[in-house]
Amino acid sequence: MKIGCNTFLWAVHFGPDQFHRLPAIKVGGFDGIEFAVLDPANLPAAAIRRGLEGVGLESTAVNVVPAGMHLG
Repeated sequence: MKIGCNTFLWAVHFGPDQFHRLPAIKVGGFDGIEFAVLDPANLPAAAIRRGLEGVGLESTAVNVVPAGMHLG
């Protein structure tokens, strides 16, 4: 089993501003992170992938649908 932490612990939108946290997450024994995709058009996916690969973490994503929005 792999264990990760959700980036909502630090920020609503996860990206390069939070990358300084990645080494501590790895040293803390986590296998990866789960980050929220609230705005897919502005998600820095390539940068997140590079940041995670740089410290050996994996990732999953969660989609959140805010109140008043729907999937169609």
